[in-house]
Amino acid sequence: MRSLFGSYEVVTIHPDCNLVFFVEYDDLKLISYNMDCKEVCDVCTLGRGYGRITPYVPYFSDLSVRGNKH
Repeated sequence: MRSLFGSYEVVTIHPDCNLVFFVEYDDLKLISYNMDCKEVCDVCTLGRGYGRITPYVPYFSDLSVRGNKH
């Protein structure tokens, strides 16, 4: 997506917080945006050819089953 600020792509949205993570392609930066306090933060600078960013998604479906076995 191109905007007045350059090219960027939304990578993921934090499941528990109102955080949006996106990549700004012009500077190759991973950036977070907190929708509650409207704060922007540079998370890190990505290297050229960084590849694809895959968000971490925890798997909780087994937790209740494991708790009952012990």
